[in-house]
Amino acid sequence: MAGVRFGGIQPTSLIDFPDQIATVLFTAGCNLRCPYCHNHELIDGEMKNYYYEDDILEILEERAGFIDGVSITGGEPLLQPGLKDFIGRVKELDLLVKLDTNGMLPDRLEELVEAGLLDLVAWDYKLPAGRYDELGDPGGDGDARERLMRTGNILTEARDNGELEVEVRTTVVPELIRHQDIEVIARELAERSFDRYVIQNFRPEEVLVDYFSKISPFSHEVLQEFKVLAEKYIEEVRIRDNI
Repeated sequence: MAGVRFGGIQPTSLIDFPDQIATVLFTAGCNLRCPYCHNHELIDGEMKNYYYEDDILEILEERAGFIDGVSITGGEPLLQPGLKDFIGRVKELDLLVKLDTNGMLPDRLEELVEAGLLDLVAWDYKLPAGRYDELGDPGGDGDARERLMRTGNILTEARDNGELEVEVRTTVVPELIRHQDIEVIARELAERSFDRYVIQNFRPEEVLVDYFSKISPFSHEVLQEFKVLAEKYIEEVRIRDNI
């Protein structure tokens, strides 16, 4: 069956789409292999059972009176070649659309932005730009730094034009993220005029690499230290502590 393949669905969420009641859709496949990923069963996209887009749309039609929007996450949703057409069908239901992305596929992101299909993009800015090799092969031509720069330019232009909202966030993982990394990331984002940033605490449950299941998340005190560092460059910095 053609169309977007989904590995899971959460019918109702009050936290995935800020200020909205949303259904969360998880697409299959990812172009990174973050060792701390808690949706790692989606990475390879080789699952026995899928939800196909016609099944999902039927569910969304039934729920259209109860939800405000849809949060599309993964995996990496932009790997799905039919995503644009699927979102177009979602918009016909008069639902808002939030997209989660790792920023490694700017061409596909730009296509959705130019079509006016997105209301909110949550960009997972995982590490300083020069360290993405630690997360596996980003895929495609060119290096990660160039793709991140293009994604940043696409999102800031769309935000400045009032076309969508943008949330940039970093999941802070002990042994991968240190204080100086937060400062580098914040500086890189400030160079692209991002003024909102979320520091999101790591969860050690159901991770890709078992070693990370034995690591304790950062304390709230350390998260506050990260926040202070980021605020040197970014106006609005929030902490999302999952402990």
